[in-house]
Amino acid sequence: MNRKPIQFNPHAKYSMKRRGATEKEVRETIRKSPWLPAKKDRLECEAELGAVTLRY
Repeated sequence: MNRKPIQFNPHAKYSMKRRGATEKEVRETIRKSPWLPAKKDRLECEAELGAVTLRY
């Protein structure tokens, strides 16, 4: 399977740091969690990491 590389901009890195999530955790969430319909014809996925819920 050919995947696009996941790149994080400075705002995303700041948000991860503020939420206590690592780049590895976010990459795993993006790649392994199911994607569901979200607002404005977008998609989102989420994963619970202890007391933190990641949504992308």
